[in-house]
Amino acid sequence: MKALRSMRFLLPLLLATGGVLHGQDANDSMDGPGIRPADVFNPDVERGDEVAGKAYGGRIIVHMSTMPKHMNSVTENSAVVTWMQYLISDTLVKQDWETWEYEPRLCSSWDTEDSLILKADAAGKYGDAVRGVGRTEPVQVIYGKVSEDGGDYIVRALTAGNPLGEVGAELHVAGADVERVERGTVFTFHLRDGITWHDGEPCNADDLYFTWECYQNPHVDCDETRSGYSKLVDAEELDPLTIRFFYANQFFGALATVGEMPIL
Repeated sequence: MKALRSMRFLLPLLLATGGVLHGQDANDSMDGPGIRPADVFNPDVERGDEVAGKAYGGRIIVHMSTMPKHMNSVTENSAVVTWMQYLISDTLVKQDWETWEYEPRLCSSWDTEDSLILKADAAGKYGDAVRGVGRTEPVQVIYGKVSEDGGDYIVRALTAGNPLGEVGAELHVAGADVERVERGTVFTFHLRDGITWHDGEPCNADDLYFTWECYQNPHVDCDETRSGYSKLVDAEELDPLTIRFFYANQFFGALATVGEMPIL
């Protein structure tokens, strides 16, 4: 009951505070997305005092109501661990809180390609250009940048290591051989060189592949989080700094899901 009374007091306070902050933003023409000036909420800045640039570093102590069992976010999916992992570890990409755009973090860039899902009796027509995607029931796929050509399709390789051949290689695929087109289902990430773990070991494509395999492994006790990666059906390492992931179907949250996957 004491907690409920506290919440009844806190809610109007939060609502009132939110109104004041919103009013300040509106008056300062700072509503909506966009880059905030450095240290805009610094009291010295608000008073109009001159500030000698951004201040980095420091220490903050946060008291939590419960302690997590451990920091492995695959098998411990509490909100506390999720929050702590977001603060202390990095991911392939992160969404900028001001622009709402996804930006590269551990990767320097990424490429997105489409998938042509072939009919079962058509896969043999295209030889080495076809890749089986998935483990238990793989589908036969030709992937790249897909464009329509009348009732047919043209697939162009955007990345190295594509079965189509070198970057820019194209293949004409008959529309009658295609079961469906899945847009934005293949992601190739190019990792930054020189990134290390806290102990100095390099962070590379091996770590990303291992993390993905943990979610695929039925012997890992992660049913609570496994479902979030169920659409991510295949992966391959192209070299120590390049990894490719395959989705089964188009998915609006595809980049966010694989790009913000906690890495082991």
